[in-house]
Amino acid sequence: MNKKCSKCESIKNINEFHKCSKTKDGYKCACKKCRNKDSLDWKKRNREHNKEVSKKYYSMNKDYYKQYREENKDKISESKKDCYCKNKEYYIDKSKEYYIDNKNSISEKKKNYRNNNKEKIREMKRKYRNSPRGREFYRNKSNLRRATYKDTNITSNWLIELKENTEFCPLCGVKMNDINNHPSQYNLDHIIPLNINGTHTKDNVRFTCRHCNLIRPKDGSDLGVFV
Repeated sequence: MNKKCSKCESIKNINEFHKCSKTKDGYKCACKKCRNKDSLDWKKRNREHNKEVSKKYYSMNKDYYKQYREENKDKISESKKDCYCKNKEYYIDKSKEYYIDNKNSISEKKKNYRNNNKEKIREMKRKYRNSPRGREFYRNKSNLRRATYKDTNITSNWLIELKENTEFCPLCGVKMNDINNHPSQYNLDHIIPLNINGTHTKDNVRFTCRHCNLIRPKDGSDLGVFV
């Protein structure tokens, strides 16, 4: 059975219409697609009004909603997950649109949060780095970094020879040491850092003490200063 939509005037299957007991044939005059479109348009036109109404209604029933959330945490969480899984593409597109429309305000909020919660962020990073997932992430990151070592003329024997010939740190002049975790322990350093397109080649590699390697800026701003 088919029916003509009063909005788009196209003939569609009766299943494309919502049921309505007040009409003769028992279905709405407009199809589901047209009614949904009208509903969205109405929401956009009355967005501010709807916000005010929902705020008033929420303030009147604030205690009830609070108690309901506390008693049904698992149920609400499960419902949200199911809704997200069923409408994943919609939520992803929605979040992208929101980010594009509010890019500056989001950036400002993030900046303020970082400035006001430095200790908290540092503690969260430390916990994440020591967690199994964090260790895996940083290990993969390290592997990606070492992937840049493919086009290299460095061999293990050459590195051993370079280490033996490096008695003092070329940056601070301290005598080098083989003891683990010692401030003057041998650390491989790139003269032009890898993050600014430096290469893992013989002319761009040297051994420095651990202290100098850790405090040396990663943006290459100190190039030629210590050498």
